[in-house]
Amino acid sequence: AGRAYLEMYVCGLRLRATPEAFLRPNFLVVDSLCDTVLKLAEVRSSDVVWDFFCGQGPLSVVLGQRCNRLVALDRAPPAIDACRANLAEHGLEKKSWTLCVDLGSPAELRSLALRMEGEEILQLTARGAPEFDEDEEQAPEAEQPSAGSGHALVPNSRIPRPQVVVADPGRNGMPKPMRRFLIGLDARTVVYIGSGRPLIRDCAWLNGRGYRLKGLTPVDSNPHSG
Repeated sequence: AGRAYLEMYVCGLRLRATPEAFLRPNFLVVDSLCDTVLKLAEVRSSDVVWDFFCGQGPLSVVLGQRCNRLVALDRAPPAIDACRANLAEHGLEKKSWTLCVDLGSPAELRSLALRMEGEEILQLTARGAPEFDEDEEQAPEAEQPSAGSGHALVPNSRIPRPQVVVADPGRNGMPKPMRRFLIGLDARTVVYIGSGRPLIRDCAWLNGRGYRLKGLTPVDSNPHSG
């Protein structure tokens, strides 16, 4: 029997990837993608960085090397387990929160907000925007994982608010509740990894609520697929 994980290198950092969680299949562009994110994010040593849809943590580990504190979020327990292990491998576990959160669930986002530093974020909104669109389905209260499961929604300590947000939501873009939540975070910089109409839709939505598009960099992560 072989190893239960795949070993890969991202920006010179060794990571372990599990087959149970999402991983970008084109390893040849991962370094380029990470370098581009770092350039656009302009992370300062004093910053708190949130990595939405962190997966197994390739960006989390790279960002964690440069920031003060890191919050990595994903809905898949295997991905969070792998991300946590990769952060620990590089000595970043004491400055990091790895949270298993469904970013499309209003109930889980409310629960997350209640554990954060500061008061303004508790409304999950900013700049007078309604909390959720009227046509959004209100999710029931999320079931809390059992004690000792390793997938608690948030640790006991207060979660710091971000100055930089990185989001890699996949082909469907950001869920509506997450967009509202993101506006409430009021981060200095948002770096969005996306494609197609969902990327345009979400950028236009953010542009109408206080953010401005300052840079756009194409990265061909799926060559010969057009």
